[in-house]
Amino acid sequence: MLHRRQRRFVQRCKAYIHELYLLEQRLLQFLKFIERQHRGDPRLPAIKDLCGVLKEYVLGVMKKGTSLRGSHVHQQRLSDTQIERLHAISFYTLGKESKLTRAKLTPPSTAR
Repeated sequence: MLHRRQRRFVQRCKAYIHELYLLEQRLLQFLKFIERQHRGDPRLPAIKDLCGVLKEYVLGVMKKGTSLRGSHVHQQRLSDTQIERLHAISFYTLGKESKLTRAKLTPPSTAR
């Protein structure tokens, strides 16, 4: 059934984007952890510099995926108008009574 496939597709896309966001957050937390573990180390300035470069790299690589999802799930929902349109069309065409299921192309009537 097309409707079920669409839902599954959208769910998988959302789950993938959510996993990208989680990966980004875990990488950033790991960089903070590394900095905190080396507080008393004389190499701390070099470690902070390297972690800063890595942080910018992570944010740059993950930018598209996390911007699709939004910074927080409750602030912005993932929404794609084309997928929603496809969902609406399939919803209307699923019914047995629907005129769209057996739409006939009829030429426009000509004035006589």
